[in-house]
Amino acid sequence: MEHCDNRVEQCDSTVEQCDISVDHFDTTVEPCDSTVEHCENRVEQ
Repeated sequence: MEHCDNRVEQCDSTVEQCDISVDHFDTTVEPCDSTVEHCENRVEQ
């Protein structure tokens, strides 16, 4: 689980970076959302 938790932290960091980029590039949000879903899927497993 520790390895998985580390991945979650990395995913959270990606989300923050994406939120910051939203002001400049709205299109950047879409790939970021996909990354979050992928991360959540890993958490379930």
